[in-house]
Amino acid sequence: MKSILTKPEKDGINFPRQGRDSVASEVLYINKDRENRFKNPQTSANQRDTWQKSKSGQLLARLMRNAAIILLMMMVVPFAKAQGTETITIANGQPVTGIENAINEALADDAYEEVIIAGTKTDADEPLFLEIPSGKTLSWEAIYRVTATAPSAFVTTMVVDGDGRFVIDEDSEISSTLSAWRGIQLVSESNVSLEVRNGALVKFLNNYAIRAEGANNILIEGGIIELETILAANSAI
Repeated sequence: MKSILTKPEKDGINFPRQGRDSVASEVLYINKDRENRFKNPQTSANQRDTWQKSKSGQLLARLMRNAAIILLMMMVVPFAKAQGTETITIANGQPVTGIENAINEALADDAYEEVIIAGTKTDADEPLFLEIPSGKTLSWEAIYRVTATAPSAFVTTMVVDGDGRFVIDEDSEISSTLSAWRGIQLVSESNVSLEVRNGALVKFLNNYAIRAEGANNILIEGGIIELETILAANSAI
């Protein structure tokens, strides 16, 4: 297809008519824009201010949105972690120290709010020392019996410290059939809250089943507790 050419210009170069008209229109637009800005420089300045304010506003909104997201993550993630539950299953043949370490490590873990003890161990042979931090719950659902000969005249089966909550749940058991073993002792420095649920069994043949020396709250909802229970004066049953 042939191009429609205008008459030769003085410099000897020919342009298609459509192209030349387009270029001329663009040049005219640019010149008018420059003329307008020259006549009214305030309009151009206002446009620049408006653009800059718009960009600043977008940046501020983006920063505020990111800050809100970070704050939400900081608030939600710890809350979600605090709802965790860990279950530890005990069994014959497991050393008491191994059970003790597993329970205390789980209670100290920020991921868990509650630690549940399940299973059956009927060959316990040494004291179990537990530390329940504030805000944590130790739920005892296991059967735990001491059947080994005590290493001394009187040995406490379970020593509990801390400021958390200790629940001896229904159908659970903490006991001994040997006279040298004593029951559960809440140490004097602790503020552990102890709850014995209906159907639980705490049974010992000598001295005490539960002993609280500090400012511990003890709630007996039911179950069988055999032998003397010594409570602090400000505790409640």
